[in-house]
Amino acid sequence: GRIINSRGIQPDPAQVSAIREMKPPTSQKELLSLIGSLNWIRVFLETKMGEKISTGCFSHRMVPINEVRNAANIDKKFRWTKEADLALKDIQMRMSTTPVVSFPNTNHMFHLYTDASLYAVGGILIQEYDGRVNLVSAISHTFTRAERRWNVSEKEMYGILWCCERLEKLLRGRFFHVHTDHRCLVYLNKRKFKNSKIHRWQTRLEEFDFHVSYIKGSENTFADFMSRRPGENDKALDYEADIPAGREYSISNDSPIRIFVPFWNNSQFPDKLRLTASTVHKISVKSLTAPRTIPLVSANFSNLSKFQLQDSALSKIIKKLESGSGILDVNSILPESDHRKPSLVKYQKSQKSLLIT
Repeated sequence: GRIINSRGIQPDPAQVSAIREMKPPTSQKELLSLIGSLNWIRVFLETKMGEKISTGCFSHRMVPINEVRNAANIDKKFRWTKEADLALKDIQMRMSTTPVVSFPNTNHMFHLYTDASLYAVGGILIQEYDGRVNLVSAISHTFTRAERRWNVSEKEMYGILWCCERLEKLLRGRFFHVHTDHRCLVYLNKRKFKNSKIHRWQTRLEEFDFHVSYIKGSENTFADFMSRRPGENDKALDYEADIPAGREYSISNDSPIRIFVPFWNNSQFPDKLRLTASTVHKISVKSLTAPRTIPLVSANFSNLSKFQLQDSALSKIIKKLESGSGILDVNSILPESDHRKPSLVKYQKSQKSLLIT
């Protein structure tokens, strides 16, 4: 069922033609035969040029067909659905053009691209040499019902782990690059995640030697791999972009108190924050100072003044200094509740004035 030549491996055209002419199954036995035939050539039915990995992978496209099989196993009744029929026709149409799977070349760097959807995770292993990008392997995994309940970070992390372990014979013992569109995972090799699942998976990944790079989700397609060199312009972080420092939560609709959770505490923020307390102490709040918008963490400080102007107190000081009108009096600008006031007043007294730098 395979044709092997100097370029790589291709499916047998006769087998492809037979599957394309298959009619929709009318029984559980015919369905299992169809699934077996498709699985035999699945490597040629994975994500193609111009498709997003997560939704273009074989496992994601097979979800409606697999659901028919699972339902038949439970009910003992075969019901071919409209969704399954559309999925089969889509797969058969994709077989009109099948990619060539190249042989791995150990003299060149491996690049692994992964992406997860609600139902599946896909991965593509490529190399570049002889002036072109070579597809070495394309794999995918369908999430179980339990795995579908994982949060986005867990799905994306498991995708990296599953792909690395599935391609272990090619990747173990050599350095390679992992590319993901989930920004939090670029810290995979730099810190331990508090999430217990991800922490366990990090331990398993310690057997591999790789570097994680971030790519934008819109670029995580097979077309992007073919149009640019692997690793070109890839960065561990997009240093020109600002990322949210965290998320702010309200205690109640009528309470002015807010709780701010930094992004390094939880890579997947819930819609609501559940608070539990065994003891509540009576407190007296004189005043509250909070930013109108969640602050941003800038990867570099080339635009520091932009963020200083977002601060209500610092912006007043900066505008006063820029105007050059009169003497700056920190006491009159900053309220007593501002924790920075003592330091700025002390600094002003020692320096005689405040200057813009």
